[in-house]
Amino acid sequence: MSDFQLTDLFGVSALVLGGILVTAWLGAFVFSVYRYRRGALTPAEFHLWGGGALMWIAFGLGQALRDLSGGRSRVVELAMFGSALVAIGFWVQWWRVRDGGNEG
Repeated sequence: MSDFQLTDLFGVSALVLGGILVTAWLGAFVFSVYRYRRGALTPAEFHLWGGGALMWIAFGLGQALRDLSGGRSRVVELAMFGSALVAIGFWVQWWRVRDGGNEG
């Protein structure tokens, strides 16, 4: 029994799949920033959606990392960890503002 890979499901390389995921979720993140700046999203919604999009970007970068080596893999790896850390920061901020800052 072999391990299941997303690349097997879609029939594309890990680099292509990662690029598609990163592009799609980067678009979702930009769209959430746009909606937040227009006042269509509350701060809590923005931080929740933005954190989710950033974490999916990190996942997409991790997929692309499977097909890279050398210096490019280090750059993508740093971007992946950076995106995940910023996503966690977004979620911490969501936790703080989700109920108007009221503790308890």
